[in-house]
Amino acid sequence: MDGSLTEPMRAAISPAIPVQTNAVISPYRPSLMVPGHCYTTPTGDLWDNSVYCDSTITLRGILFTNGIPSIDFNAIDIRVNLMANAAENVSLEAESNFSEEPMIIIKKSMDIKNSWAMPFATGLYYNVHWKWGIDFTHMAIAPSRLWDTNDGVVLRFNYSDHR
Repeated sequence: MDGSLTEPMRAAISPAIPVQTNAVISPYRPSLMVPGHCYTTPTGDLWDNSVYCDSTITLRGILFTNGIPSIDFNAIDIRVNLMANAAENVSLEAESNFSEEPMIIIKKSMDIKNSWAMPFATGLYYNVHWKWGIDFTHMAIAPSRLWDTNDGVVLRFNYSDHR
């Protein structure tokens, strides 16, 4: 990367951050705002609605699909929240802290109905849920083909003790 795409955004970030040998620009999601490593520009006119992550952050995609019971997942957005640590208590009322992604259609056939794809910063903890916390019995999770053996995230799903 020669910096021709990322340098104007890096230069607009306040307070200033050091020049990066490589960096990532992604569509803005609150769950990608890793403190001290990912930034947005204050003006909003440069790379509008984007997040800039420095060279210490690796972003990788995860596909969530085939949630059971499937009827509960129809037309529901996935909600993802970056957590400071695995024990953090996440309030579902803090709407602005969550990234939301709508359901995507991968195949129109019956084998893959409800699917969601989200980017994650590797090495961090995330709370993942649908609606107000669907109590599912099955969920297929597939990392993108770019995942390396050193990449990883911790995904925490809701637990409901009322079956």
